[in-house]
Parts: sequence; C-alpha cells; structure tokens
Amino acid sequence: MRRSSGFFFLVFTAVMISSLVRAEEVRSLPLGLEDVSRLAVQNSLAIQIAEYDARIAKAGAKGARSLFDAYLTADVNIRENGKARTSTVYGTDSQENNYDVGLSKKLPSGTSVDVDATNARDWTNLPTLTHETTLGVTIEQEMGRNFFGRADRLLVRIADIQSEIAGFFSWRKIEAELALVQKAYWTLVFERARSGVEEEMVRQSEALYKAQKEKRTTGLSEDGDVLAAEANHLARLNESALAKENETSAQTNLSYLLNLDANAPVIIPAETLSLDDAAWNETEILQAAFQMRQDYQALLKDVEALGLVLVKSRDAMLPTIDLKASFFRNGLGDHFKKAWDETASDTQEEFFLGLSVKVPIENTAARSEKEKAELEKAQAILRLKQMERLIILEVHDQVRACRVYQEVARSAQKTADLQAEKLATEEKKFSYGRSSIDTIIRYQDDVLGSRLSAAGAVLRYRSALVDLALTEGGLLEKYYEAGEPFSQKRGGGP
Repeated sequence: MRRSSGFFFLVFTAVMISSLVRAEEVRSLPLGLEDVSRLAVQNSLAIQIAEYDARIAKAGAKGARSLFDAYLTADVNIRENGKARTSTVYGTDSQENNYDVGLSKKLPSGTSVDVDATNARDWTNLPTLTHETTLGVTIEQEMGRNFFGRADRLLVRIADIQSEIAGFFSWRKIEAELALVQKAYWTLVFERARSGVEEEMVRQSEALYKAQKEKRTTGLSEDGDVLAAEANHLARLNESALAKENETSAQTNLSYLLNLDANAPVIIPAETLSLDDAAWNETEILQAAFQMRQDYQALLKDVEALGLVLVKSRDAMLPTIDLKASFFRNGLGDHFKKAWDETASDTQEEFFLGLSVKVPIENTAARSEKEKAELEKAQAILRLKQMERLIILEVHDQVRACRVYQEVARSAQKTADLQAEKLATEEKKFSYGRSSIDTIIRYQDDVLGSRLSAAGAVLRYRSALVDLALTEGGLLEKYYEAGEPFSQKRGGGP
C-alpha cells in the first residue's frame, strides 16, 4: 500500500499539537485533493470497515484447508477386574491397560495416512505374557467421486475465489467512500468560494449604502434610495452569514468522513474551483473499466467459482471407491521393552489390501445439487452480461456528462464576467447620476447569481470527474498497490 509517510507525519504532528492547546484557538491545515484522499484511505472509519470485510473473508477461506490438517490422537484406558467368576481357568484377578497414540493426515491427493502405536497390558494372576505392542500404518486412497482428492482441492479453490470476490467488493466499497470524500472536499471548496463571493457583495453593498447616506446629507439622494441601499446591505449580510454556516457544515462533514476529532486543525482547501482542458477517449476509458472495475472482476470470479461448483457436483454423482492398504507388526512380552523389541522383528507382520465400492442408485441429492449448480452458473453469466451493459452505459453517460458540464462551466464563467462588466459600467453611469439605485441593486444581484452559478457549474463538473473515475475503476490506484489492496494490516487489527 503506497502511503505518503511524510504527509501523514505532518498531519499526525498537527493533530497531536492541537490536543495540547486551547480548543478556542482556531488552527488551519492547507490540504489538496491528493492529501485529503490519502488521509481518507489511512484514517476513514468507513474505509477501515470495508477493509475488514476482505480480511475476514480471507481468514475464513483458510478454514477450507482444515481438510488437510494433521491430527494427533491419544487414548488411555485402565480396567481392573476382581469380580467373582464361574471359572478360574483364566485366573481370578485381571487388569487391562491400553495405551494408544496415533498420527493422521489427509493429503491433497486424496490419500489418508494413519500411523498408530499401541501397547496393551493384559495381566492375570496366572503366568502369561502380559504385554502386546503393535505398530502399524494405514493408507486409504479415494478413487471415485473424490478422484485423487479433486473434490477436496476444488473446495479449497472455491473458498479462495470467494475470498477474492470479497476483496473485490471491499475495494469497490472503498472507492465509493473515497468518491464521497472527494465530493465533500469539492463541496467545501465551493462553499468557501461562495462565502468569498458573498463577502465581496457585502463590501459592495456597504459601500453603496455609505455613499447613499453621504449623498443624502447633501441632498443628492432621496430617502427611498437610502432605505433601499440599507435593505440591500442587510440582505447581503444575511446571505453571507448563511454562506458561512454552509461552509462550516461542509467542513464538519469532511472532518467526519476523514475521522478527525474536534481538536484537529481546520482543513483549508488548497484547490480552487478552476476548469481544465481535459479531454476523454471513451473507448480507452471503457477498456480500462473492464480491466479495473472490481465489481466486474468479482462477477468474473463468481462465474469461475460456480463453474468449479458444477464440476464438483458432477463428480458427486460418481460411485465412492476407496482403496485401503495397511501394514502392522506386533510383539509380545512380559514387560513393555521386550514386547517393543519383538515388534522390531520382521517375522510378525500383517498385510491388508482392500477395495470398497459404494454405487448410488437414485442419487437424488447429487442430481439436485448438479441441477442447482447449472442454474446458478447460468444466472451468474447473465449477471456478468448485465454488468457489461451497465459499464458501457455508465461510461458513455459519464463521459457525456463531463463534456457537457465542462462546457456549461466555461459558459457560466464567461456569463459571470459579463455580468461583472455590466455592473461596473452601470456603476460608472450611476456616479454621473444617469442610473438608479434600484438598477445597481438589481445588477449586483445579477453578478451574485452569475458568480454562484459559475461556481456551482464548476462544482458539478468536478463531481462528474469523480464519478467518471469511479466508473472507470481507477480511483484508488494511487493509494493502494494494484492487485493486493489489503496486504498491510493496521494496528490493532486481526
């Protein structure tokens, strides 16, 4: 995972220092879009939660390999029998001690291996050999529906693919969360620009109001003009206060998405609502989307997994055929060591070779699973085709939207410039007494509306660019290593 360590050290230091100073002291931290995006990937709770989805699925997939775990078994039992007996041929008192230890493991080839060592002590009050030691190995090979372990290996592979699918969907969730953060950042840029425009209009309305009051003292202005200028100034103050409140709300929303506490520095956007001359090749974007869209890759993997499920269900209709072989040696003695030494000789051996076959007659469950697997795979293929059509449509729509919003924003900026020029011309006429206060106020409203409209158009364009990157699937490439988005664990994670 590629992280900007120097940047995060700066943020961490700023946050730590902020906790040591008074809360009422306002601090600021200029951040660009890239900085905010990296901070979100590192610190956002929503992104961390999405990362855990993938890691949980990966941890669960490991359980499928438990098929091949080795097991150590031990068994001890003691029995002492002094009950009255109808015959004393075998003694009147007996004691049986059995000790058994074994090691078993199933291999990916479908071979089960069991190694056992036992010692049985059978004592009576008659002179007999009391210890029997046995050492043996048993090998069982599955040959039918789990032909040389193919069904087991398919289970493991299916679990791994499902883990990959969870990782793809987690990546997509993180992309969506990052898109929210970037849009929230641009909203903050817009609200700051709006506050700036409103503050400028407050200054203009204040200057107009003061000028009208001075003119009134010299008789060059009517009372109605002064009242109109004052009302206009109060309206501008109200709009400016509302703009500040909206800016504060945007700041709060961004801080929430970034998981910053109340003592963190106030984020000051380093970006401005500016336009670029970007151009888009729809064909290239579409090709990139099919390669990078994680939800599309997840559906491809889903088809692959269901194909393996279908293969497994077809194999389940075959007979169960097990080949079994075992080899044992034993030894007898009046104590453990002698019996064990006897076991080491090669004259007391037992070989066994067997074959068991179980043929299903009706095979209802296997047929049902096979039919279900075929239907699920067909459904998955249709979902994949649906996603392909959706990606084509989304790319086409987003590219068109970016082009339209870019042109609209250019036109809106030009309109704002023309409105400002119109106001300047009218103010010049007003200074010569050739215009009215109502006209000036109306023209100020036109300037305000056009500037806010231009800022809103640029915001809409910037949001469309974020949506386009999300549609293409490349929003996270700068912040995660491709192909392994969750390789690094966070502190306190599993």
